[in-house]
This record gives sequence, structure tokens and C-alpha cells, in this order.
Amino acid sequence: MPKIKRFGRMLAREHQRWNMRNLEALSGLREQLTPENRRIYDEFCCFRDASLWKRLAGLYRSGLYRQTFEGNITLWLAALFKRI
Repeated sequence: MPKIKRFGRMLAREHQRWNMRNLEALSGLREQLTPENRRIYDEFCCFRDASLWKRLAGLYRSGLYRQTFEGNITLWLAALFKRI
């Protein structure tokens, strides 16, 4: 049941709002990030609103992942449905 609720929150754009808040918080700290983390941050910012193929390619290139198989599936679905 928690997995279904988490999936529903993704569809309802809750994760998208959380991501936006986190990106806003990190924007002031961007220069303090390591070069690799800065690259990932920049890539994530760019591909979130891109076309489908650019979102999927950006997610792949960024190396972002969740800690569980189900979490990774949800991450990719969020990218697919522009909910990231």
C-alpha cells in the first residue's frame, strides 16, 4: 500500500514540488558543490522541463538513482510523465 501511495504522490506532482524546493535551496550553494555534483545539479535542472527524449537521456547521463528497484521505476516514470 505505501508503494501505491508513493506512486500516487508522484502522479499528483508532489515529488515535482519537492524537487523544485530542493533545487531552489541548492541554488544558493551551487558554487560550494563538488564539480561532479554541480554537473549533476545543472543537468537535472536542464532536463526536468525538456522533451521526453532529452528528459530520459538526461536522467540516464546524470546517473541519478533511487535506493530501491521500485524507487528507480518510479523515478523513470516521473521522468517519462514529466513529473520530475
